[in-house]
This record gives sequence, structure tokens and C-alpha cells, in this order.
Amino acid sequence: MNTQALTIQFKKEGNKLTIPSKLAKEQYKIFLSSLTDGDTVEALFELKTEDSTKSQLAKIHVMLKIMADEQGCSIKEMKEQVKSECGMSYEENGKTVYQSFAPCSKDELSNVIETTIQVGRFMNINLDPLE
Repeated sequence: MNTQALTIQFKKEGNKLTIPSKLAKEQYKIFLSSLTDGDTVEALFELKTEDSTKSQLAKIHVMLKIMADEQGCSIKEMKEQVKSECGMSYEENGKTVYQSFAPCSKDELSNVIETTIQVGRFMNINLDPLE
């Protein structure tokens, strides 16, 4: 039995729901290929409202800058490392493509923040204000 899950956003175009991002299309293909004939997939469609926050994005960027400074690398390199850890990257034509943080939901950004804190711990950098 397959227990994988996929969360994906669609856009309504005419009478169709389309997948607007290349990353989401790739994740969808991977999910489909993991299924076997006879598997049942349950779907919940919910209208997305703008629930991401500027403060979350700001926090992520501050943490990335701290980590980049500590590691002696660029913010871009650190951002790419965190996006890879969050599953926000895929390969296309031999090149790694990274998804933007901008369209992420509040929950997705919370996951990015938690992952960034975990990556920081691995690098011996404390980014968690509660510790």
C-alpha cells in the first residue's frame, strides 16, 4: 500500500484546473509514477487564500543571511541548500531548478523555517530563539 502524499496548487483556467509551476508538475509526475494500478487516491480541493506572511519571509531571509555569514558562502548558496532540504528543487535538463518562497502558504513557510533551523543546528548555528 502506498502512503505517499502530495500537496499541489492548481489554477483555474476556463473549465480546467492546471498546474502552473514546473516544480509542481514534476512532483505530480513523481507521485503518479509511485502509484500502482488499483491504488485509490483521495483528493480535497480547497480555495487558497493569501495566508503567507511577510514576517515569515523576512525571518527566513534573516536566518539565511546569518547562516551564510557563519559558513562563509553567499546567501544564494545557503538558500539553495535549504530549498533542497525542503524539497523545493528539481532537476530539469541537467540543471537544478529552485522554487521561489514567494508563493508558499503560511504552513509551507513554517516548514521552511523549521527546516532552516534544523540545517542551522547541523552547522552548529543556533537559529531557534527558544533555545
